[in-house]
Amino acid sequence: MISRKALLLATSLNLSIASAIPAIAEDKEANDFRAIEDIVVTATKRSTKLQNTALSISAKTGTQLENMGAQNFSDYYRTVPGLTVVDSGPQRKKYTIRGIQSDVIAGGATVGVYLDDIPGTGGIDPQLFDVDRVEVLRGPQGTLFGASAMAGIVRIITNKADPMELEVKVKGRFSSTSHGGENYGINAMVNLPLIEDKLALRVTSYYREDSGFIDHKFAGATIPGQPEIPLAPGLSLPAVDEAVIDPIDIENANSREVFGLRASLRLLATDNFTVTANFFHEKSEVHGAQNDQPLTAGEYVNSQSVLLPFELVTDIYNLSLEYDFEWANLYSTTTYLKGHVQASAEAIDIWANVIPGLTNVFSPLGTELLNESMTETFTQEVRLVSSTDGPFHVIAGLYYNWGNASLNQTVWRQQDSGLKTFGAKVSNSPRQTERAAFGELSYDVSEDIVASVGIRTAKTTVDVGPVLYTFTSPLFFLPPEGTETSKLPTAEENTLTWKFNLSYQVTDDVLLYGLASEGFRAGGSNQTIPGVVIPLTYVSDTLWNYEIGAKTSWYDERLIVNLVGYYVDWQNMQVTDFINGFGFQGNAGSAHIKGLELEMAAQPINGLIFNLSASLSDAKLAEDQPVNPNPIFITGNEGKKDDRLPGVPKVTLSASMHYDFALTDDLDGIFRVDWYYTGNSFTRFNDASPEMSELKSYSLVNARFSVKSEMDWQVDLFVDNLFNKRADLNIFNFNGGTIVHTPNQPRTIGLELTKQF
Repeated sequence: MISRKALLLATSLNLSIASAIPAIAEDKEANDFRAIEDIVVTATKRSTKLQNTALSISAKTGTQLENMGAQNFSDYYRTVPGLTVVDSGPQRKKYTIRGIQSDVIAGGATVGVYLDDIPGTGGIDPQLFDVDRVEVLRGPQGTLFGASAMAGIVRIITNKADPMELEVKVKGRFSSTSHGGENYGINAMVNLPLIEDKLALRVTSYYREDSGFIDHKFAGATIPGQPEIPLAPGLSLPAVDEAVIDPIDIENANSREVFGLRASLRLLATDNFTVTANFFHEKSEVHGAQNDQPLTAGEYVNSQSVLLPFELVTDIYNLSLEYDFEWANLYSTTTYLKGHVQASAEAIDIWANVIPGLTNVFSPLGTELLNESMTETFTQEVRLVSSTDGPFHVIAGLYYNWGNASLNQTVWRQQDSGLKTFGAKVSNSPRQTERAAFGELSYDVSEDIVASVGIRTAKTTVDVGPVLYTFTSPLFFLPPEGTETSKLPTAEENTLTWKFNLSYQVTDDVLLYGLASEGFRAGGSNQTIPGVVIPLTYVSDTLWNYEIGAKTSWYDERLIVNLVGYYVDWQNMQVTDFINGFGFQGNAGSAHIKGLELEMAAQPINGLIFNLSASLSDAKLAEDQPVNPNPIFITGNEGKKDDRLPGVPKVTLSASMHYDFALTDDLDGIFRVDWYYTGNSFTRFNDASPEMSELKSYSLVNARFSVKSEMDWQVDLFVDNLFNKRADLNIFNFNGGTIVHTPNQPRTIGLELTKQF
C-alpha cells in the first residue's frame, strides 16, 4: 500500500501541474516562452529526439544531472520509472528494470551498463561529471545490445574531446553526514586542442572521500578448544586450540575512497573519418560494509566479528573508428577491460550450516570469506547504419566478446589472539565467448507510420574450467588437499532473438507505438559442491516483452505526458539456491509481470519546471517452482504461484520542482526539491522461508539552492535526505542466521563550488 503522505504528495503535484495548464494557455502567445528541452539520444544507434523515439526510454542531460546534484547513478535512478536498485552499499548494487530479477543477492545481471559504447561496465560507478547525458532503455534490447540486455540498458555518454576550444572545469564538494563525519570530493576536466580543428585531448579526473556512518563494534570472544573427534576409520575432525578473537571498535567503519580518470584523444582525420582512443581507470576502496543490525546491536552499528572491506580496480582501453560514406556510417569499437576485485564476507552462517557441530573447527566467530577475482574481457563490434532518407533504413553489425576470469574463495579462521590462518580455498578460471550478428530493418510505410523488425543470432560458450580445492585438514565431506575436480562440461547455446516495432506519428506532438521484443540471459556451468550432487549446467532464461506507448507534447511543448503499458512473459527463470551453505544456479519456474510507467513534465512559466514519474508493477510467479525429487534439494522454500518477485516494489514515485530565476543582472538562482517514494518489497519468494525479509516502503526528500554567475562560477548548498529518514535498502538473512541490514545514508548537508574557464 502507498502511504497517505505519498498519495498526498503525488496528488498535490498532479494538481499543481493541472492548475498550471490555464497559465500555459494564456502565455503560449508570448514571444519569449521556452519549451521543455527535447533531448537527442542515440539509443537506436541513430541520433533521434527523445519524444520521437518509439521506445520506452528516459534520458537526462549533463546539465540536468548537475542541477539535481547527481554525483553517480545512485543519485539519479529513482527518477526513472521502472528502474530499481538492490543496494548493498557502494560498488555492491544490482540494477533491475521492470522487476526482471529472481534474486536480490546472487544471479546474473539482467541490465547492461555501458560507458559510451563500452559494454560490461556494471561493476564501476563513474562520477556523472563531464557527462553529456544518461539514457535508460526499458525492456529487452537484445537485438542491438546482446545477452546483457535482458531487462534493459543503462548508457552513460561522456562529452567528446573538442579540437575547437580550450576548456577547463573544476568542482569541489564538502559535506557532513549525520551519524558520520565529513566528506570531500574534487572533480576536474581539461579539454586541450592539440591541432586546431583536427586533434584534441580531453581528460577528466575525480577523487571522492566519504567518512562513512556505520560504527563497527564487536566485543571480542574466546572460542573453547576441542579434542580430535573420530568419525570413521582413518577420518576424524582435527583437534582445535582455544582461539581468542580481538574486539573491534571503529567509528565510521564504512568509509570509502574513489579515484577515477578518463582520457579521450580524438582525431578528425578527414571530413568523413574520425578516430577516438579512450582510457578509463577507477579504483574504489570501501573500508567496511554498509551493514548494521538494528534489532540486536542498534541502528548504524555493525556487530559482525570481522571487517568486510571491498576493493575494485578497473582499467578500460578503447579504440573507436567512424567513417561516413554519405549513404551510411560505419562504426567500429574495440575494447579491452581488466578488473581486480577483493571482497570479504563473514562466513559465520556458511560454516555453521555446512555440518552441525563444526563450530570449533571453522569457528563462526572470526571466520572470514575472501572473494578475489581478476577478469579480462575483449570486445569487438562493427556496425553499419544507413543514413539515406528512406523508405528503408538498415542497421547491421557483428559482435565478438571474450572473457576470462580467475576466481578464488578463501576461508580464514582465527587462531590465538588476532592471528588468522588459512582454512580452505576454492579456485577456478571460467571463460566465456559470444559471437553474434545483428540487424534491424525499418520501413516508412507512410510519412507517419514506420514498421521495423530486428534480429540477433548469437552463439555463447561458457567454460567454468576445473575447480581446485585446498584444505588444511582431511574433513570427511571435503576432497583431499590439492584435489582438482574433473573438468565441468562446457555450456554452449545458440540463440535467436527478435524485436518488432510499429510507430505512428499522429501529429508533431503525438507519437503512438507498439513493441514486442525478446530477451535472454546466457546459461552456464556450476562449480561442484563437496559431497553434494547438483546440476552441472543451467540453460538460458528467455522472456517476451509486449508494450504499448504514447509520447505526447502539449501547449507548445510546455507540457509533456508519456505513458507506457507493458506485459512480460518470463520463462525458465534462472534462480540461485543453496545447499549446505554453498550457492549454485539452476532453472525453475516462470513469471508474469504487468505494469504502467508514467513520465510528466510541465513548465507553466519560464524557469519553473515540475516533473513526475511513476511506476506500477505487478511481478509474480506464474506457477509453483518445481521441487527437485532429490531429497537433498528439498528446502521447503521454493516459490509458490503468485509469490512476488524479490526486490521488486509495486509502486515507485518521483517528483521534483525546479525553479530558475534572476537574483541580479549578473546572478541567477536555482531552487530545487526532489521527492522519492519506494514501495515495499521482499527479499525471497516464499513467505515461509527463514531467509524472507520485508524491505519496507520509504520516502526521501532532497533540496538544494544554487547561485550561478555570468562569470562561469556556481555555488550550491544542498541537503540530501532532508528529514533524516532511515530506509533499509537491502536485508541479508542467510539460512535464517544473522540478519544484516543495509541502511541508506543519513542526512547530509554540503556545499559545492564550480568554476569553468
